[in-house]
Amino acid sequence: IISGGYTVINASGDGIDSNNSITVSGGVTLVSGPEGNGNAAFDYDGTAKITGGVLIATGPMGMAQNFSEAENQGAILVSFGPKDSGEPIALTDADGIVLASFTPENAYQCAVITAPGIQEGQTYTLITGCTVEGADENGFAQNTTTAGGVVIDQIAMTSLLYGGNGGMGMWNMPGGGF
Repeated sequence: IISGGYTVINASGDGIDSNNSITVSGGVTLVSGPEGNGNAAFDYDGTAKITGGVLIATGPMGMAQNFSEAENQGAILVSFGPKDSGEPIALTDADGIVLASFTPENAYQCAVITAPGIQEGQTYTLITGCTVEGADENGFAQNTTTAGGVVIDQIAMTSLLYGGNGGMGMWNMPGGGF
């Protein structure tokens, strides 16, 4: 259960790993996951529910999982070409306002992102390599703007879950994102 705090994880194995279920209701959790496909930045066996807070978990595509349930805010799982360690990632709304950003310490190919403001029926932009105004030492910021970078994806939220909803790895991914 993650209900508050500010947590930064740099993992060589699974970043967040539960042999049961995960519930995130608050706080800021930033995970720089492993670089190898045998582990994941966000891994669970039961269910993973989001009701609040911010979580950004970056890592390899091989075992990637999204949240399986969402209330109050959406969760996104998206994959893309390889990104270098230290390359910032930011999710912005239709007005270009950053909902959440992070600068992972490890190379990555996918990201799980959830933050307040991600809602069904809206479109969001995922940007990498950008400069995020006012970001802290981990590249985290909210309610700010970006400069530069490359647009990786335009994400249309047709439900509160985008890019698959749980399961074991990318081979079990209905919907968009992969």
